[in-house]
Amino acid sequence: MMYPKPFLDYLVYFHANYDYFECHEVLEEYWKEAEESQRHPVWVGLIQLSVGLYHERRGNYAGAKKMLLSSRNYLMAEAESVRQLNIDYDQLAADISNHIHTISTILNSEPEQAQHIQVLFQPIKIPFFDQQIHELIQKRSEELGISWQQPEFTEPYIIHKHKLRDRSDVIAERQNQIKRKNS
Repeated sequence: MMYPKPFLDYLVYFHANYDYFECHEVLEEYWKEAEESQRHPVWVGLIQLSVGLYHERRGNYAGAKKMLLSSRNYLMAEAESVRQLNIDYDQLAADISNHIHTISTILNSEPEQAQHIQVLFQPIKIPFFDQQIHELIQKRSEELGISWQQPEFTEPYIIHKHKLRDRSDVIAERQNQIKRKNS
C-alpha cells in the first residue's frame, strides 16, 4: 500500500521522538492543502490524537480529554478508513479509551487528592496490521535524521514546543493580515 508522505512523517514524529506538536503540524498541513471535498475525517482524528497526547503530557488534562474524546469519535466514525491504513482500530480505540479513563480519574478527584496523584505519561503506539509500514516509518525516520523510538519522551523542548519554537514567521503573517484588513 502507498501511504501519503505526510502520514509517514506523522508516524515518525509520533513513534520516533514523540513530537506530538510536529505530528499535528505535518498532518494538518496535508489536510488543509487537500481540496475541501477530499479532506478526509480520518486525518482529523489522528491530528486530534496527537494534540490530545501533547496536552496530556503537559498536564493540561481538560484539553487532553476534550481532544482525545473527539479523536476517538472521529476515528470511530471512520473505523473502516482507519483499517484501510492498516491500523488496528480496535486496539487504538482501546488505548485512547484507557488514556481518557486515566485523565477522567485525575479530573474527577478532589483537588487535595489530585495533588497526590502522580501519573507518568505513557505514549500510545499506533498498532499496525502491516509490518511493511514499520519498515517505511523507520526508513523515513532515517531520511529525517530522527533516531527510531528514542526511549526518552520527556525532552523539554518537545513537551513545550508551542511556547519555545521560533514563531517569527507566524507573527509576521498575522501582522500582514491585520494590515490588509485595515487597508
